[in-house]
Amino acid sequence: MKISLKNELHYPAVLAKRILVILWLYTVARFYFYFSNRHLFPATDFWGLVQCCFYGLRFDISAIVYTNILFILLHILPFEFRNRKGYQVICKVLFYLVNGSLFIIMIGDAEYYSFSMRHGTAELLDFMGDFIRLLPAYLVDFWYLTPIALVILLVTEFFYRRTKRTPKKKDLRDFSVRPKPTRNFLIQFLLFLFMGGLSFLAIRGGLQKYPLAPIHAGKYVPPSWTPLVINTPFSILHSIFHPGLKPLNYFGETELEKHFTYLKQPLNDTILPADIDEKDNIFLIIMESYSAEYTGQYGTTSATPFLDSLTKHSLRFTQMNANGMRSIDGIPAILAGIPAQTEESFLSSVYQSNNYKGLAAYLKEMGYSSAYFHGGHNGTFNLDNFAYASGFEKYFGKNEYKGKTEDNSHWGIYDEPFFLFTNSEVNKMKPPFLAALFSLSSHHPYEVPAYYAKTYPQHPDLVLNSVQYADHSLRQFFKQAEKEKWFKNTLFIITADHCGPALNVNSNQNINRLHVPLIFYHPTDSFFRGEVNGPVQHIDIVPTILDYVHYPKPYYSFGNGIFRDEEHFTYAYVSGYNYIMDNQYVLEMFDGKITALYRMNPKREFNTNIMDEQPEVVDKLSKRLKAFLQTYTNALIENKMIY
Repeated sequence: MKISLKNELHYPAVLAKRILVILWLYTVARFYFYFSNRHLFPATDFWGLVQCCFYGLRFDISAIVYTNILFILLHILPFEFRNRKGYQVICKVLFYLVNGSLFIIMIGDAEYYSFSMRHGTAELLDFMGDFIRLLPAYLVDFWYLTPIALVILLVTEFFYRRTKRTPKKKDLRDFSVRPKPTRNFLIQFLLFLFMGGLSFLAIRGGLQKYPLAPIHAGKYVPPSWTPLVINTPFSILHSIFHPGLKPLNYFGETELEKHFTYLKQPLNDTILPADIDEKDNIFLIIMESYSAEYTGQYGTTSATPFLDSLTKHSLRFTQMNANGMRSIDGIPAILAGIPAQTEESFLSSVYQSNNYKGLAAYLKEMGYSSAYFHGGHNGTFNLDNFAYASGFEKYFGKNEYKGKTEDNSHWGIYDEPFFLFTNSEVNKMKPPFLAALFSLSSHHPYEVPAYYAKTYPQHPDLVLNSVQYADHSLRQFFKQAEKEKWFKNTLFIITADHCGPALNVNSNQNINRLHVPLIFYHPTDSFFRGEVNGPVQHIDIVPTILDYVHYPKPYYSFGNGIFRDEEHFTYAYVSGYNYIMDNQYVLEMFDGKITALYRMNPKREFNTNIMDEQPEVVDKLSKRLKAFLQTYTNALIENKMIY
């Protein structure tokens, strides 16, 4: 009795065809990702995109095999029930359930990347509740994706049906004449082992020493193209199985302290005017997605007339950089001095349970009461848990808000009513106090209340229109707050958690995706007037406030007091690149290698790489940057974030 090898290879052949169908979905998602973000990849032409697709196959296959491991197993089990119709229906349902879901995630990640500048990681799974709640708004804003998805689904179904084997009658006769069960099972079992081994190699990405990782993409394409090679499922899987950091050892302990130390001593001889016997209140106002270019001081068209007017009576910082690209990065940096220097946010990492001390905890030692205000749904981004963990005594979110039900937006309470609610709650706080208010409305889908849309002129750009409404809300808050007793004894610090969508090509440059406003406003203290042009960052806010209130003990801080008489630097992480900036230069590093040096200029245009012209500057800044990264990384790993 002759065995037909063609018949025995039927199942692996069907599986291979169906893997190709999944590859089609990944390729469509990659093209959508590119065309949605092509302004971020100006150097990538058509052949560059083809190159990215080709090298991306290795990452695609790895992600496909891993996420479809059950689907693959159902195809290679060495048993005859694979022929049954019900069994094939199960395979098909599993095919669409897994890959349809991942396709939606990849399409969503294309929009996510436009402001986060990095692919989604496992932390996206933590925000599924927020995504489901906001899904109706996204379906309206991105309505065109629905018909596109339907077309892609129909094409996918067309391909899937073509994977079925339709043998000729002669083949059916041959196939029905089965060899002895033991011999047939042996062949199928050998194929099972072979396909299993092949799947393991596919997941691993090949026979190389170490399993495939995102950093491997840099071997094939320029670093700026690597996001086009990596796919979202691979990024998520890698973050799940590689959550920890590796220690950095650029310098020995003695040399490390020459370049960077995070131990800060109390500042006794200070130019700051605060009287230790009469402590001023501290009021931090964090505006959602406020790029510096949206304001009158930096942009050609201002959407912030009130903030602009307040700036004239404040101390303004022209070179302020955020320490992250998202709220989940910006809030820990502002309120606890924890920068974002990895792909995964601190609040979603294994280090979130580390011992750390936020601004509220430090000020509590100085007799301050504290409260954190955010009009979003309680639990959003775990900000409520972070508020308490960082030392805040009270948290006020959507659940604590007392007002009209029509004040609700997709994300929570509209800014104006929540700002006024915040004012009423602050009136109940015992001075001196620390209050932190995080706005909401200038976030996608950029909603404004119906009354506001009918009463005030609307900006044609939805982003700027929502910023304009947030600025209006800020005006109403100050109009009410200036009537309160605590107002004249309060230092207001206004900044943004991160940038919003860029409005011009220059704003899309990595370092400019961090440029946000920062002002210090005090109603009765003329010290806080004028302009500072040196480098400032989010993680400088905590030590600056501690200097202001004359905090008497040593402490750890990755930032530095703004008013300290010493050289200042800012640090940033964007899409795999590390940056350090001083008064004159910006140094860029990728994967531990220096890639560029730019000269600072008022317009923040970084187009000319002068790395070869300034070796001494490169050496100085690279050592400082590596020392900072070593200190921060090892402090996370060793849980040494508190002195």
